[in-house]
Amino acid sequence: MGGVDLTDNMLHFYAMSRTQLKKYYRKIFLHFLDITVLNSYILYKKLGGRKSRLNFVIDLAEKLIEKYGRDKNCNAGRRKRCVVCREKGKRKESIYWCESCKTGLCAAPCFGLYHS
Repeated sequence: MGGVDLTDNMLHFYAMSRTQLKKYYRKIFLHFLDITVLNSYILYKKLGGRKSRLNFVIDLAEKLIEKYGRDKNCNAGRRKRCVVCREKGKRKESIYWCESCKTGLCAAPCFGLYHS
């Protein structure tokens, strides 16, 4: 039981899984991710690493975002206000926008209304 308690204690401080998650499979996935990050940190320390655990986790997250993060020029990352909804007095933001005229538009009704 000593190893299990020690692992639970170490996971507690920088845990990604929270008790408020509604979907059980997300909590299980995040717990496995916590254990994977902790095991990689333990191996890093055994091989002579000198970073603290917090700096190790931050560097790991930055490297993963750098490698697998979304392209900064991607249209889906930015939100713009829908022009048609704004004329109707509604405040609605959309991730979709017309590439040629650079205006934000809702996908279903507004895109067709604006370009017809």
